[in-house]
Amino acid sequence: MTRLQFGNTWWGEKWLDALIATDYSNRLPRGKRYARNGSVKHLEVVQGHIAAKVRGSRPKPYQVTITIPPLTKKQQQSVLDVINAYPFILSQLQQKKLPEELYQQFTQNNIHLFPQKWSELHAACSCPDWAECCKHIAAVIYLIANRIDTDPFHVFSLRGFDIISALPKSDEQERIDNIHIPRADTMISRAIRKRQKKPVQDTALLSELDFSCVPDLGKSIVGVLPETQLFCKEVNVKSMLHSLYATLMKIRISDPVDDNGYLADALRLETLSIGADLCIRMILHNTDSGDSLLGEDGYDKEIMPYLRRIDFADLQYCEPGIRSLVLIERCASTLCHHGAIIPEVLECAPDRYRIRWLPLMAHPAVRTLVTSLVPWTTCAEYAERDVRKEESQQYCSQELTLQALLSCFIGLNVDEYADKRDIDDPVLYALIGFDEIRLSDTIDRNTVELIWLYFSRFSLQRESNIATLVLTENTSKDFDLSLGMRRKQDDTQVVAMQKLLTQKHYSSCRQDVLHIFGLLSEHYPLISTALMSPDVRVRLSENQCIDLLQHTLPVLTILGIDIQLPKALHHLVRPQVSLSMKKKSNNTIASYLQLQELLQFDWRIALGDAVITKQELDILLQEGRKLVKYKDQFVLLEPEDIHRLLEQMRTSPVLPAARALHTLLSGQLEGVPVQIDNDLLKDMQQLFADTPITVPDGLRATLRPYQERGYNWLYRNLRINFGSVLADDMGLGKTVQVIALLLKMKEEKLLTYDTALVVAPTTLITNWHKEIAKFAPDLRTHIYHGTDRELPKTHEQIDVVLTSYGLLRRDRDTFAERTWTVVVFDEAQNVKNRATAQSKAVKSLTSRLKIALTGTPVENSLMEYWNIVDTVQPGYLGDAKYFKLNFASPIEKERNTQALDTFHTITRPLMMRRMKTDRSIIADLPEKVENDAYTTLTKEQTALYQSVVDEVMTQIEESDGIERKGLVFKLITALKQICNHPAHYKKSSSFNAKESGKMQYLLPLIETLRENHEKALIFTQYTEMGKILQQLLHRETGREPLFFHGGISRKQRDSMIDTFQQDHFHDLMILSLKAGGVGLNLTAANQVFHYDLWWNPAVEAQATDRVYRIGQTKNVLVHRFVTQGTFEEKIDAMIKRKKDLANLTVATGEKWLGELSNEELKDIVTLG
Repeated sequence: MTRLQFGNTWWGEKWLDALIATDYSNRLPRGKRYARNGSVKHLEVVQGHIAAKVRGSRPKPYQVTITIPPLTKKQQQSVLDVINAYPFILSQLQQKKLPEELYQQFTQNNIHLFPQKWSELHAACSCPDWAECCKHIAAVIYLIANRIDTDPFHVFSLRGFDIISALPKSDEQERIDNIHIPRADTMISRAIRKRQKKPVQDTALLSELDFSCVPDLGKSIVGVLPETQLFCKEVNVKSMLHSLYATLMKIRISDPVDDNGYLADALRLETLSIGADLCIRMILHNTDSGDSLLGEDGYDKEIMPYLRRIDFADLQYCEPGIRSLVLIERCASTLCHHGAIIPEVLECAPDRYRIRWLPLMAHPAVRTLVTSLVPWTTCAEYAERDVRKEESQQYCSQELTLQALLSCFIGLNVDEYADKRDIDDPVLYALIGFDEIRLSDTIDRNTVELIWLYFSRFSLQRESNIATLVLTENTSKDFDLSLGMRRKQDDTQVVAMQKLLTQKHYSSCRQDVLHIFGLLSEHYPLISTALMSPDVRVRLSENQCIDLLQHTLPVLTILGIDIQLPKALHHLVRPQVSLSMKKKSNNTIASYLQLQELLQFDWRIALGDAVITKQELDILLQEGRKLVKYKDQFVLLEPEDIHRLLEQMRTSPVLPAARALHTLLSGQLEGVPVQIDNDLLKDMQQLFADTPITVPDGLRATLRPYQERGYNWLYRNLRINFGSVLADDMGLGKTVQVIALLLKMKEEKLLTYDTALVVAPTTLITNWHKEIAKFAPDLRTHIYHGTDRELPKTHEQIDVVLTSYGLLRRDRDTFAERTWTVVVFDEAQNVKNRATAQSKAVKSLTSRLKIALTGTPVENSLMEYWNIVDTVQPGYLGDAKYFKLNFASPIEKERNTQALDTFHTITRPLMMRRMKTDRSIIADLPEKVENDAYTTLTKEQTALYQSVVDEVMTQIEESDGIERKGLVFKLITALKQICNHPAHYKKSSSFNAKESGKMQYLLPLIETLRENHEKALIFTQYTEMGKILQQLLHRETGREPLFFHGGISRKQRDSMIDTFQQDHFHDLMILSLKAGGVGLNLTAANQVFHYDLWWNPAVEAQATDRVYRIGQTKNVLVHRFVTQGTFEEKIDAMIKRKKDLANLTVATGEKWLGELSNEELKDIVTLG
């Protein structure tokens, strides 16, 4: 139970102080215990006459009477004269507030509200105590103090004066007396539109959104609230809200977990509407699972986790409605995390209210963030139109929809994290939950008004008149604080408060502004001082000015008060430690490794953007002031800051090579500018200059211009001993750029002693081997694979070793024992998880240079990107904890543009990413790029393949004519099916991806495709294989591809084509070659997979043309799956050699194979 306190307010304390001063016997304190323990059974105050019954030692309570002489008519008039002389005091009294300044004015005018001596009280008690002030009288006096704490106007009623009735009433006062609680119907009527305004479609503008600008405001917001409230006496609302804000601000904004943008593509917003009570109703649909998420009145907690799973990087692929919800939910979570939210009472219907939570729009940073989301907001439909009257569909404005959605999502956070234990008050449940307040016997309109008044200080500036504080510098180096007002429509002209108080022209807005300044004076008493002065201004001492800038301004900003400062005070500067950087000697810096050795660091002192010496700081300190003007800015010289700065400057600055390079690239260290010597700048420019390097003579390929740039960049990083991440889009030729580098290294004798190592997924080893043989036959390769695998001996003079991630992990020690000239990690997303054994094995390798190749967008996960960078250049981005704190979290969760700019700046030297859509790339690219994808047979496929060859070739050798041609066709068909998948040949209904080499090759390509949000067609000759592909891809990727085959109706066909062309979610379509080879336009795809081949260029071209035709705006990448060592590889080679076969018609098909001799056929189908 709360202990009863007395004299908690200024006026209650003055009452007790006055009576204690007259109690010469010091008996008054004895009554405090009686007042606290409930001994006073009855207390009545009528016009200065106090009657009470106080329980004592006898059965019957003692009778206590106290009479205080009333103010005479002359004294009452003197009181009114004082009040009328000060408009501020009059305004406060008219708003039923009793300012402390009134007491001071009464004292100066010899008006005494409290007794000056004990005899003025006329106190009596029926107890036998002989003293003038017995403990029973004292108890009553303490309870009177308690009543004054609750209502300070008791100090007048005790003197028989009804001050409120005696005050003059004005038109403005009548308006102030009417409390204006916001009404839902009024807000909706102003925001209804007949047409729905479409949200922004240009997703490139998403990069301009910044969620990091909101500071922590929770503590300041709670601090603005009064200590006590009249609408709820059992619980201290301020204390409860303090705990709530503290909890919300500790909650970590969760990391998105939408792998490959699955939900970004799958979610649809089916319904979004607003009811007459401003509550949101929404329905989300998952197109893959078929599930619907129903937001009944917007309060379905299951909706938010779905929205939170979608990453910012994937927003461009969401439909506009889902994109809108994700942005607004993320904004709401950000506001909660920073405590930038406030409660507001809303009248939803007659006698029905609710307390909703809104952003603190008075704060400029919050207002900027919320306003930036308006164009992205999908307008909600107004749900209350009367269908029977055939009213046309109506929509709420983007502004109102955004406000309602933010209120919904903020409310969900509050409801989830508020501590509801031991709370049974309906008002509190409405505050921290979604309960409505309905007027009843226990809750009347007055209670609702008290709630509104308690929180109304957050809505001070909703009127057209904005209270303004103006701080000006005077000639004596001090500052003057003056008060004024400006109109919302006029951002510049401030009307001085003195003019506002005296000129009739401003009478209509005078009370509004005085009301606001009266509330502000509770937090900043100097405002009252200014209002009581003749010129309505106050001179601030240096310490008062510092206190205003550091402590008061944040509170006033929360309340939306306009503060005009001298330009020099817009950014109060504190001295910070900075660095100067120069070379230790005249030697040129030629390598990244030399940075730490050849750089010299010296401490400097930064004042904002300016850098000064220790001597210049000493001159500023000699002025003996804390607030010193330096050039065009003010510097705050706090003794503790200076001490900390000088202590740091006594130590020698040391920067590792990575931090030194970060500093050189960004020009700052931890946000503080750095001085960089000109000679050092020249060296850095030369170090990272893109110098053209001749392509090695033995390269049998013509590099496109962008590939030459990539080759030059790789060579530069080799030269300066700096790791590289080449993150070009799939199909841009990362492999050939690296092969060119390896060949250049051999040409320059860099592979003579130590070998290059290429680590790739198992399915790509063959491709690397063939690509090197094709483009750089002078490079000698060795494949580390198989049961009898071993690394080549030094004398074998192998240039490049090829191995898989799995074998590297398994034989980690074998690889770690060697020093490699260069290590290349293909499909480097395989090492994105730093906790895996595979990642640890990769990091155990020692080499002069490490290169990572990946087609995955960096933006998908910065922590995964950190691990890739840490693999090629250990420690460059700091440890994982440092990187997450300074880059990953600010960028991914808050869209911190400053952190993003710094990230791009420091990673530019080691990361190159070009996209097929880049203007500089499009001109270099052919419209269609074809790649042969060499796959390998699994053990099961190999055994099955050999068995069929042995069996059918025997039959072929014993037959001729039509029978033989039939057997050849049977053999080729069987071998195709085996290469596709064993289940295809065996007609098995049970199968998995690991049984097929082609499937193992296809799955990573699909993963990369989805990470880049591209679309593809997969062609197969066989409907049965199409079904297997559909099931396996659905099972392995969680998304079922569309399947276009001859068994579907025309209606199904048209629907499927529309879905693929227009729906982001459906990114794969499997087509049987006969059904999908002609007559289709599927330009939404920009990749084609020929899963099995007809070995007829005309057939392939006709299928590819489904994508590569008029209307295609993207470059097309074609993958031709060829199984290594099988008849597929040999026939493909034959076709490429015999150009006359390239002109075969579609109708010719594979009939020519039946014309081959037994020996020719056997050579083709034999493994090896």
